[in-house]
Amino acid sequence: MNGGDHIEERGIDIPTLVTIVSAGLAIRTFFISRMSASRGEGREVGSVATDIKYINTSTDRTEHQLRDDILRLAGRVDGPSNHIPMRLHQQRVRINA
Repeated sequence: MNGGDHIEERGIDIPTLVTIVSAGLAIRTFFISRMSASRGEGREVGSVATDIKYINTSTDRTEHQLRDDILRLAGRVDGPSNHIPMRLHQQRVRINA
């Protein structure tokens, strides 16, 4: 090597070569970290979507259970109330008789 800082075969000086290699490594590191961040964000979005799906499933089960309970309780209320008019009719027949 002649001239200290020059590579004679290619005509590139060492500081320029170091700058080019450093810039290449910086760009590569940036894209690798960006891809990692995107994967992390994708996982987070997927996790939130899964949580929403579980919440919807749980809400549907709760709605069905509540509907079944309402129907069951309505049956309990309707049962005795259906007998009341018949009992009143029977009492009127007794009074009239």
